[in-house]
Amino acid sequence: MKTLFQFIAHLVWLAVLSLLISTAFGGVRYLLYLMSWVDKPTWLNVLGTATLLWLIMVLRGLYSVAKYLITDKQTHGTWIWKRK
Repeated sequence: MKTLFQFIAHLVWLAVLSLLISTAFGGVRYLLYLMSWVDKPTWLNVLGTATLLWLIMVLRGLYSVAKYLITDKQTHGTWIWKRK
């Protein structure tokens, strides 16, 4: 139960972090809009960027977990199929 809670809390934390990052990108894009360099950003752009960043972070986390489970602990982290 504790592991499930930590997993859900981690997903929520990644969602909040990606929303903050994408809001910062949206702010930069709005400043560029004020200087007439880009089109006007919308909230859909910000949420789309947040979703994309969240998916990238989740996939990176899943890769890290899979790598941890597949590596051999006695040979200091080498892949199981690369052992000699």
